[in-house]
Amino acid sequence: MPTSQADNLITSLRNMLEKLKTVPQNNKFTDHWSWQGMPLDKSDIRFTLEALIERFDAIDWSKSSDETNTVCEDLAQKIDVATQLLVPNLYGAASTANFLITLFSNVDTQVTSTLSLEQLRGAAFFPTSLKRSVDAATQRLNDATKSMDDVEKKITAINAAYDAAEKLPATQSDLSTALDDIRRAAREVEQLNSTSSAAANNISAIQANLTDVAKEADATIKKVRQAYRAATSQGLAHAFSKKSRELGSSLLFWAAILIFSLVAAGLISHERFPEIIRAATSSSATPEWRMLFLHITLGALSIAPPIWVAWVATKQIGQRFRLAEDYAYKAALS
Repeated sequence: MPTSQADNLITSLRNMLEKLKTVPQNNKFTDHWSWQGMPLDKSDIRFTLEALIERFDAIDWSKSSDETNTVCEDLAQKIDVATQLLVPNLYGAASTANFLITLFSNVDTQVTSTLSLEQLRGAAFFPTSLKRSVDAATQRLNDATKSMDDVEKKITAINAAYDAAEKLPATQSDLSTALDDIRRAAREVEQLNSTSSAAANNISAIQANLTDVAKEADATIKKVRQAYRAATSQGLAHAFSKKSRELGSSLLFWAAILIFSLVAAGLISHERFPEIIRAATSSSATPEWRMLFLHITLGALSIAPPIWVAWVATKQIGQRFRLAEDYAYKAALS
């Protein structure tokens, strides 16, 4: 992809760095804002920004995708806004430094998430200073290789004119030093290539191990879920069965209350009804209504409690029977 958007992003970061240098204060934010600020100062913010710029400089942007181009374009605009609004007010609010640190982290995360593993590995193994040295050494090696024939011809010509050249010893010394530098640079490049190859092999092995671990983890999770479902079903079945047995036991209690209530009602009726009948069929010409009403009232009041208890017991028996059947059905399903 064209590197213009990546260049624009780096340029925006450099502009922010220059703007940051113009901030006069350099005391810690905790000194300025007490506990509301971070225990950092402007130099720490500047160091973080310089490290981010140096990391982006070490990336080979020519191998990036269109997504990286879009992300860089968007982030460059946001960096410009932060340069205009946040940097001049670095000590204007306790949260400004937090905003900038968060912005740097977000920019780094968004950009690196769109880069390939090869680009990230290159940036990780070759810091900017070392990368530039390697590039310069490689260029010097290529130039020296191309001009090796010319150097040999020049050396032959210099040897032929040895007696006439006043500065020939110094020239030979310079050439020897240059050749030593070229050989040393070539060895360094070979060592770096070997290191890069070994690192790539290690990464491939790690990826394979991670794949195997992920498969084992998925299998373990499936087994755990199956065991959890089985334990849950067994627990529910046991709870439902226990509740059903408890309701069945309580049925006997309410049945006993029902029988006792009916027996009590029968005994009370046996005692009261003859009195009512005698009062209604007295030998006098007209019944004694007051006594009849009194016997009826006493009889009703006497028989009402056991009848009411019997009614309650009947309702409880019906309700608990239905609940016991329902819990037994649920236990069978579980």
